[in-house]
Amino acid sequence: MNSFVRFAPMRHICSLILWTLAVAPTSGCTGYVERKWSEEVVLDDGSIIVVDRYVKFQESNSPAGDAYNSTNIKGTLAFTGKQAELPKWDVPLTPIVLYRDVQPEEWVIVATTSNCDTWYERGRPEPPYWEFRLRNGKWTTSQLSDTSIGRKTNLFFGYEPNLPAKRIGVELKTQILANNDFAAKYRSVVADLKSRCGY
Repeated sequence: MNSFVRFAPMRHICSLILWTLAVAPTSGCTGYVERKWSEEVVLDDGSIIVVDRYVKFQESNSPAGDAYNSTNIKGTLAFTGKQAELPKWDVPLTPIVLYRDVQPEEWVIVATTSNCDTWYERGRPEPPYWEFRLRNGKWTTSQLSDTSIGRKTNLFFGYEPNLPAKRIGVELKTQILANNDFAAKYRSVVADLKSRCGY
């Protein structure tokens, strides 16, 4: 039997192993993560409501672990208590502000993202925020309003590493904000903020 024919399968297997080892490091780590919690939210009049939150996001990283990225797959905010009849907000973004506008009387959510693909797909807004208003029983996208500009965050957004508790109170959120170096875009709605994604 020809020696080339005899060893061809072994050469093929070795080549396949070497190719797999060469390609594997470029893929990095990826995976889906889910978080579910309830939290207290302080409104403009000082009253506190409780909302239920859920997020599902996909994590990715470079082989060296220095290029972390996440993409929101799903994000919901559901009212409880006296507001339980209000429809659930269901958008794959990161909500940072929830308030009730006095004029007109509408519930408002302001959300953002750290993912450039999401920013491009959703119209590349500058500043990089999306405003949602509850009108006629439906959450609708609205232009970022003056009443939203400058508002400090009152929703929990530091859920990627892990959840500090299943119910996140106002005091705990305050502590987390004080003890972490979060980006300015998450701490408040910044009027002159530019997206880091560029054009």
